[in-house]
Amino acid sequence: LYNNFESRDVLIERGKLWGWDFKRPHQLFIIGAPSSGREVCYDAVGLRLVVQNTLKASCPGALISEQQNQLVIIAPLGDSTGLVAKQKAVNLAKTLEKCLFDKFPDTRFLIGIGKAYAAADDLYRCYQEAKTALEMGQFLPETSSVIHFEDLGIIRLLAVINYEQLQDFYKEYLGPLEEYD
Repeated sequence: LYNNFESRDVLIERGKLWGWDFKRPHQLFIIGAPSSGREVCYDAVGLRLVVQNTLKASCPGALISEQQNQLVIIAPLGDSTGLVAKQKAVNLAKTLEKCLFDKFPDTRFLIGIGKAYAAADDLYRCYQEAKTALEMGQFLPETSSVIHFEDLGIIRLLAVINYEQLQDFYKEYLGPLEEYD
């Protein structure tokens, strides 16, 4: 996730130690609750169990890790890439979304998905994209909890601008409109 392997071959060899085949494409998802200024309470162990059980049935071989109060999932895609991989990822995320809603109806979880890459050594890029999708997804209408990085469009460019710059822009251009209205 942090691009700290010496080479792709080292990554593949380390994966083999755990029974993972990083020669094939993988997709990365991040599940988190949006930060709305108030603390969100949910059973983290229960969340992990729901995700594990869902993945056992719909995506055997998926890896689950906890990072900064979020679940990171690395799912094998077989030999899929491009639009086929994206559709598989979105379908899997929607399955997870339904199971999470059934188990935790009072908590809104977001699922950020990065782009699919053919090489496992690009998982760090996919991780950064999934984090961006999750962060930017907080500001999108609540029509879906599944946010794919590719679907963010121009919004993904805002992720590389720091918060202070966005605040200054807001105050300068949108603030007067809001006060007038």
